[in-house]
Amino acid sequence: MSLVRMLLDLSIVAWPLLPPNAFHGTDEEIDDFTFKLAESKLVELTAISTTSCLIAGIVAAIYSWPIYSTSPWPVKTFYGPAFIFSLVLIHKVLQQNYILRRLELHNSGSRTEAGDKVRRQLAKQDLNGRWVPSFRRQMWWNSSTLFLNLSIILLLAGYGCTIISAHA
Repeated sequence: MSLVRMLLDLSIVAWPLLPPNAFHGTDEEIDDFTFKLAESKLVELTAISTTSCLIAGIVAAIYSWPIYSTSPWPVKTFYGPAFIFSLVLIHKVLQQNYILRRLELHNSGSRTEAGDKVRRQLAKQDLNGRWVPSFRRQMWWNSSTLFLNLSIILLLAGYGCTIISAHA
C-alpha cells in the first residue's frame, strides 16, 4: 500500500495545480493567463503523446519476443495494462489537443468568449461570478501525466519480472 501511495504522490507532484486566485484580475489579464496556460498545455501534450506512442510501440514489440511466450502469466500481466494505459493516454491527449486547437481556431472573434470556454474546462464560477479553479477538473485535465507514469512503471516492472523469470 505504501508503494502505491508513494507513486501516486509522485504523480500528483507532477500535476501543476492553479492557485485559488489564478483567474482574478482584469478581463485582459485573465485572458492572457488563460491563453498562456492553453499554449503551455499544448506543448506538454505534444511531449506526452510522443512518449506514449513510443511506449505503446515498445510494449507491442515485446509481444513478439520469444521470451514473452515462455514467461509465466504474472509477468505478462504487467505488459497488458501498460499497453492499455498508453492507448488510453494517446486517446486522451488527442482529445485534449483537439479541444484546445478547436477553441484556438474556431473562436467567435471574441477572445474573452474563447477564454471562457477554456476556463470552463479548469474552473467553475463562484457565487460572485468569479472563476475559481476546480480541483476535480484540474485532476481530470492533468490525468494524462498519471497515465504516462503508470504505463512507464508497468513497463519497467514487466521488464524486471521478465529478467527475473528468465534467470529463475
